[in-house]
Amino acid sequence: MPNQESAFLEHLLRKRLDRVPPEIIRSFLEKQSVNVDLIKTKKGLLDKLLGHQSIMKKNETFNQDFDIFIRDYVLSAGVSEYILQVQNTNLVFQWIKKWKNNTFFGQKHKFQIHTSRKLGEGFIKFDKDEEGNISSSLIDEIIPNKNSDNEDTIISLPNSVIFLVASTLDTVYALDGLRQVEYHRTSEFEIVFRKNLSLIEIRGDYKVIKDFVTTAILDNDNPLSMAASIFIGEEEDLQNSLIRISRRRIGIDALRQTLNGSFLNISSIVDGSKTNKIKIYLDELQNWDEETEPLLRELIKKVQPTLDKGRIAFKYKNKKYSFMITKTGGLRFYEYVSEEVVTYLLYFINRIA
Repeated sequence: MPNQESAFLEHLLRKRLDRVPPEIIRSFLEKQSVNVDLIKTKKGLLDKLLGHQSIMKKNETFNQDFDIFIRDYVLSAGVSEYILQVQNTNLVFQWIKKWKNNTFFGQKHKFQIHTSRKLGEGFIKFDKDEEGNISSSLIDEIIPNKNSDNEDTIISLPNSVIFLVASTLDTVYALDGLRQVEYHRTSEFEIVFRKNLSLIEIRGDYKVIKDFVTTAILDNDNPLSMAASIFIGEEEDLQNSLIRISRRRIGIDALRQTLNGSFLNISSIVDGSKTNKIKIYLDELQNWDEETEPLLRELIKKVQPTLDKGRIAFKYKNKKYSFMITKTGGLRFYEYVSEEVVTYLLYFINRIA
């Protein structure tokens, strides 16, 4: 049987795939021996991929390849990410799969499963040389080693995901010509699970995710009831976290230091008579004393301990990436990144959380 638990609705799958750069879609099709030499547009590539997927959806080998393609390239682009710590990720996955009539009601939204997927196993293994430099490599399975702690050196790529659709409970009215119609606004988000990690990632709109999480934790009969949000930011901003009593908080500068990254911009709350917030754009600054202009150096020094938000650049496999820390304690990438890069970042978040 194909390794998929439920099928994608085509328009939602197209929307997801549209976030992926065309060269990655082209490469996948070429590996499937699909001729795309004459296709010059992203729309053409998407049409070809969706057509091929429709033809091959009962082919087990294709479905395995397609699930790995989703795992590595389709999940991470263009949305904010929020991280929860749970006792058992598999129980969360099974609880959602067993919703009565495929529906869970929040306080403001109705949540339904669009599709759930098992994505295949893959891992990043981290090694440290004698000088303390960290290198990484992709592996297909965890091989037990008595001389190392797998939890400290290996992190899983996503091995399953649930795509959800949220519909507002409030009705919206609009005109269709001379006829009034009613509808409910919808939003999509996904919950990402990893094999050897007690963290789950929820990616999408903050307000929708917050409604889902805060409603779920009120019910003692589900495995999210004891979840704790991991909030990236300062103590004063914890009221913006998904769960008010956050059991783990990571400072923005602490995360930057762990990644050996640099700031592209920072913002901070200040106690001025007329100024209550300041934002500073930087040229990959790692430490406040790198600024040679005395007044600016003192300003950065003053605001850095109480950062409100920030954009951090870091390097992975000799390529630079950047992400923003949101006001609500989540992460958002501003350029497309593969899931390997997100996994690398999550490894360091898990280390210091």
